Amino acid sequence: MTLGATYDLGQAQWFCFWENVYGAAIGTFDLQPPEKNFESDAWKYIAHYVSIYQYWDRQFWNPTIEDGDYCYERFACYVWDGKEGVSPFREFAEGMRNAPDISVGQVEYLFFTVNVHVKDGDGKPLAEAEVTVSNSTWSDTAITDENGNCTFYLRSGAYDFAAEYNETFEGTVYQTYTASLTGQDITDHTNITITINVVNFICHVVDAGGNNVQNANVSIWNITPTPKELLISKIVNLTAWAEFKVPPGTYNVTVHAEGSLQNETQYTINSYMEEEIECSNLHEKVTKIVVDNTTSISFTWTTGTVTIVARWINTSDDTQLNASALQDGYFQYRLKEGSTVIHDWTNISASGSGGNIYYVVNLTGVLFGGKVYTLEFRADASGYLSAFNQCSVSVALATPDIQVVGFAGKTFYWNASNIDLWVYVYDPENGFSVTEATVTYNIPGYLSGTLTHTGGGNYTGRPPDALPPGTYEIAFEVSCTNYSSQTESRILWIQNRPQT
Repeated sequence: MTLGATYDLGQAQWFCFWENVYGAAIGTFDLQPPEKNFESDAWKYIAHYVSIYQYWDRQFWNPTIEDGDYCYERFACYVWDGKEGVSPFREFAEGMRNAPDISVGQVEYLFFTVNVHVKDGDGKPLAEAEVTVSNSTWSDTAITDENGNCTFYLRSGAYDFAAEYNETFEGTVYQTYTASLTGQDITDHTNITITINVVNFICHVVDAGGNNVQNANVSIWNITPTPKELLISKIVNLTAWAEFKVPPGTYNVTVHAEGSLQNETQYTINSYMEEEIECSNLHEKVTKIVVDNTTSISFTWTTGTVTIVARWINTSDDTQLNASALQDGYFQYRLKEGSTVIHDWTNISASGSGGNIYYVVNLTGVLFGGKVYTLEFRADASGYLSAFNQCSVSVALATPDIQVVGFAGKTFYWNASNIDLWVYVYDPENGFSVTEATVTYNIPGYLSGTLTHTGGGNYTGRPPDALPPGTYEIAFEVSCTNYSSQTESRILWIQNRPQT
C-alpha cells in the first residue's frame, strides 16, 4: 500500500492487512451480506493507508436515509501472526464461507424502531412531554421534540407507554397531565400516538382602543369546587397573547393589568379557542416600544459604526415619550447572547425634540461575527403602563481575501530548503489587513504546520521536512475571529535535483 492512498476493494467477502516483519495482521469477512431498509447504490469496501496505520470501511453510495432507517451487518475479524504469511487467514476465511451455520452464542436480538408521537386533544404536537416505555423488568424515558416526537429502540415484546406533560410558566409547574397505552406488542418497526386530553385556549389582551396591553396577568380558575381553585396563571407575551392547555370544561378567566380593574369571564372550552379580552378602566396609559422599522437586524461584521434606534410611544395618541421628562421615568436596554447577558440594563437618554423623540443604542465594537444577539428594551414612568420589546441582531461572518504568494513559475528540487510558504490575508469590506488570523498548511499524508505572522497581514514559513520528488496539493486554511474560514490550494512540484 502507498502512504496516503485509498483502495476500492468492491464487494469483497474477505480481505486482510498484514506484514511479515513485525507480524501485525488482521482480516475481516462477512458472515452474511448487509441488510438495510434504505435506498442506495451498490456498497463497497474502501481500504485507507493514513500515516502509520491502515483501516477500512464499508461505504454505501448515494444513500437516502431517514430517521429510523437501519443497516444490519454480521461480520467477524481474524487476528494472527503475520510472520506466517497470509495463508492462515485465507484458509480460515474460505472455510467460514462454506460453513453451513455460524453460532455466536445465545439468541441474537433485533431492535425495532418505535416512533412515539404525543399530541393534545386538538391534534397539536406536545413538545417537552416525558414519555416512559416499560415492561416488567425494564423502563426508559425520552423527551419529545418540538414536533411532539421521540424514538425508542426496542426488542420484540409487550410494552406499556406513558406520556406526561407539564403546564408551566417561568419554571413553575401548575398542572401535570398524563395519558398511557398498555400492552403494546412490538414485533416490527412501529409508530405509536399518545393523546393527552387537553385543548388550547389562547387569549389576546387589549385596552378599550384595541391596543396591546403588555404585562397583563391572565389566570384560569376551576369553577368547582367552591371556593374556586387556580388552574394556571401567566403573563402575556410581547404582543399581549397568552396560550394555555386545559382539560375540556368550563372555567373562569380573570385578566388584570396595573391600573385596571380585574376582568372576570366564564368560558366553556371544549376545543381550540381564541378570545380577545379587554382590560377595563385602565387608569394609566398603555405604551409600546418600537425599533425603527424592524423586529430583526442582520449585517456583516464590521469595525464601522453600529447603532440601533428605538422609540417609546403612548398608544392612545401616538405621541413619542421622553422618559427623562416624566416623573420616575426611564428607558433602558440590555444585550444578550442566548441566556448570557453581554451588557446589563443601561439607561439611555432621549434624542430629538418635539414629535420626533428617539433612543440610540451604540453597539460599535461590541458585536462579534457569527453570533446572534437579543437586544431588549424596557421603559416606565408614573402615569403610564410599563413597556418591553426586543429585536434579534444577527452578525454574519466577514469573508477575508486570501492571496497565496510565491508558487507561480517556480521550480523546487528534492531536499530543497527554499520552499517559502507565503499567504497574505486582507479584509476587502473594511479595508485593512487581517493580522490576528491563524494560517495553517497541510499536505495530506506528509506534513502540516502553522505559518507565522510577519506583519501587515503576511504569514510565512517553510516545511520542516524535505519532500521527495512528486506532485503535491498543499492546502492553506485561514481562520480568524469575526471571519469565515477560507481554504486555498496550490500545486507544488518537486523535481529530481539535476546532476552536475
